[in-house]
Amino acid sequence: MTPSSTFDHALSGNAIEGFSQLFKSSYLLYQAAFMLLMTWVNTVAYFCQTDLIARTFTAIVGRAPRRAVCHRPSQPGNLLHRGGAE
Repeated sequence: MTPSSTFDHALSGNAIEGFSQLFKSSYLLYQAAFMLLMTWVNTVAYFCQTDLIARTFTAIVGRAPRRAVCHRPSQPGNLLHRGGAE
């Protein structure tokens, strides 16, 4: 069974008519509000994350080089880096 609709035709109307449909339907309005809210929240979260990472790496650069390397033999990556436990 083949679908009765095809995708090889243009949509009717224009962008202004589509935008006006947003205010005629409460469902579309709530969808648009949700998308706007999620975009705004994610943008704010991205900038907060970027700021946190920038401050963290700035603090690490300011430390003495020996403090940047962890000397706890309980960390497997540290054991591999140093070639075994002391």
